[in-house]
Amino acid sequence: MALSKEQKERINVLAKIGGISNREIARQVECSESAVRVYIKNNDVEKNAITDLAKEEISNTIIANEIKTQKNALNNAEKKAYDEVYLTMAQSMNLFNNATIQNQELVNIAQENIAQRIAECEDGTEAIQQLPNLLGITQATERNRKQILGVTETYKAPVKESDKSNEPLTVVYVEDTKGA
Repeated sequence: MALSKEQKERINVLAKIGGISNREIARQVECSESAVRVYIKNNDVEKNAITDLAKEEISNTIIANEIKTQKNALNNAEKKAYDEVYLTMAQSMNLFNNATIQNQELVNIAQENIAQRIAECEDGTEAIQQLPNLLGITQATERNRKQILGVTETYKAPVKESDKSNEPLTVVYVEDTKGA
C-alpha cells in the first residue's frame, strides 16, 4: 500500500525530530517499518535535523546573550569605541563581500565565453584546450562561495550502492570510436 501525503509528511517530521526508531515511527504513522525505512532513504531525510537545528539556534542565542552581557558591562566610552570598531569591521566585510560578488560575476562571464567557444568548435578540441580554464573557474567559484557563505560544504548527493563500483574507470576517446 502506498503512503498517503499525510503519512509521508508525518514520517518526515518524526524522523527529523529524531529520538525514536523506525519501528516507532511506523507504529505512529500506521504503516510498515520497511515503508518508513524506504521513504527515509529515497527522500534523503536527515534524522534529527530539526532537533540539531534547534540546538544550534539555542547555542547561538546563548552566545549572543553572552556578547550582549559583555557589551552592557562596557562604560560609555568603551561602548562608543565598540560601536565604531563594529561598524568599521562590518563595512569592511561588506566591501570585501561586494568585491567577491563582482569577482564572481567576472568569472561567470568568462565561463559563458568559454562555453560559447566550445559550442562553436566542431571537433571538440576547444573543450580539451579549455580544461585548465574551466578548472580555474571551478576553484575561483568555490573560493568566492566560501567567502560569501562561510566555510560550508556544498550539497553532496548520497552515493547509491549501484554507483559504488570497484571496477576501474575506462576512458574512451572520440577518435577511438570513430572507426567502430
